[in-house]
This record gives sequence, C-alpha cells and structure tokens, in this order.
Amino acid sequence: MHAEKIHAKLWLPLAKFLEGTGFGGAEWAPVRLPKPSGKRLLGPTKPGKPFAAKLACVGTWGQKTGGEVALDSPEAGQGALHVFLHGEEKRKMRVPCRIMAELGEGAALTVHVNSASNGAELAVLVDGKRIFHRRFPNKDGSTVMKGEYDEDVRVELPKGRHTIELVNPGGDWLGLDWVRIEGALPCETASPAGEPRALAYAMSDGKQALLWAIDPSYNYPNGAKDAKPQSLTGATVALPGLPDGAYEIEFWDTWAGKATGRSRANAAGGSLRVAFPSFQVDTAARIRPVQ
Repeated sequence: MHAEKIHAKLWLPLAKFLEGTGFGGAEWAPVRLPKPSGKRLLGPTKPGKPFAAKLACVGTWGQKTGGEVALDSPEAGQGALHVFLHGEEKRKMRVPCRIMAELGEGAALTVHVNSASNGAELAVLVDGKRIFHRRFPNKDGSTVMKGEYDEDVRVELPKGRHTIELVNPGGDWLGLDWVRIEGALPCETASPAGEPRALAYAMSDGKQALLWAIDPSYNYPNGAKDAKPQSLTGATVALPGLPDGAYEIEFWDTWAGKATGRSRANAAGGSLRVAFPSFQVDTAARIRPVQ
C-alpha cells in the first residue's frame, strides 16, 4: 500500500505519516520486537558487600537468548548471554549482550574470547559510550569455535549504576565463553509488572523504520468506554535490526497526522532503544539515520 494511493479522509493521517518513506517497496518487512527484560535495578541494598559474577555464554547457532541481565546478585542472569556476538554481516541474528549493574570502586569486566570469524571486533559500551574497542582477526582462517584465542580481555568499569553492553561493530561473529563482572553491589530489583509498557509494532527496510505503539489499557476493547484517556509515561521499546549509528526519531499524533516532537538515539549492537514521550491511547514514530 503506497502513501500516494491513500485518498480517503479517514486514512489521510496515515498517508501523511508514510509520505517520503518509500513504504510499500519489496524491502519493507515486519520487525519482530524482543520481549521486555525480566527485571530492572532499583538501587543497592544496605549493607551490601561487592561480589563477582561469572555469566556463562550459552546457546547455539540461530538460537535466541534473553540477552539482558539485571545483576542484583552473583546468581543472576544465568543463561541470558549468547555465545555468538554477531557483527554487521548477520544483523538479523544479533542478540543483545547487556548487563545492568550497580558498581563499586575497582569494578571490572572480563570477557573470555574463544574464537573469531572474519572481521570480528569487540566494543564495550557504558551507558552508550564506547570505552573499549579491539579487532580480532581470524588467525586460523576457520569459521568454527575451537579455542582460537582462549583469551581473557579485561576492561575497568566506572563506579555507579551503569548499563554495560558488548557489541561487535565488525563483520562476522565473535565467540565468547563467559563474561565476568567484578565489584558489583547487591541490588533490589523490580519486575516489569510495575513498569509502563507499550504494545508496539514495527516495519523496516533495513535502513529506516516505522513504529506504532498503543497503551495496552486502550487496545480495543480495553478502554472503549473511557471518556477521558489517561496518559502513558516512561514507555520504551527496543528496536532491533538497524545498522549501528545515530538516528532521528520523529513522533507523530496518529489522529491529527502531524509530527509532535523529535529526539535522537544511537543504535548499538543492532538495537535502538526508543523512549516515548507521554501519550494518550497511541502514538507513532518515523526513525531515520542522521544525515
């Protein structure tokens, strides 16, 4: 369905939203959005002694894991991190490698690298800012995990509550055995039941994306008889499949068919986190790379 073919007054807001996107071409396809993470950190418990946690990297080729850990104790997050850290050549197979932790003095990250395929790289981000980067050439010419490197890579981490991400901005995969965090503090956590959630759907052509989100409280027939809808505040969506880099997010009023605001965010490790402004019932977003 092309934007220029939408004529009915009812569909005019949609036509305006799609204008200039090229929507309708063969390259556009639905995006499978990941499920929200199981927990989030609230804050350190008192008193709490620093601990170390060793997270095994698991999974098989093509299999998905949760990819996100709220590190509240040494036992947290087992089975969440994937053995393959995929690069740009396999963006659709990427699984996030994200750890949220409250860190004390002298905290550090250690990554045990098993093997590397062609063009693999490792970058470590703290709250979206890169603090470490290294290329891992395919030394043995193989594309099989067989202990080619068998090396510990250690990176010092800053004190405080942070989100640590491992990403591969290179070509093919980097194989990991485990990830270890030292100097983490015990934390209280909350399940997503108490967090604002948006029911979201997305389409992408691999370079840009269109996103529609609705407050589940008003997903028909829910809220059909509410005379005055309540606002949903603080909802976020993790959008996979876009190349790493900076993106402009343009938010739209779906009824008026006009833009209501803009923000910018960075995609890293094949994932772009979209933070919605407060909205009533539903909203939409056009997401494009910053030129």
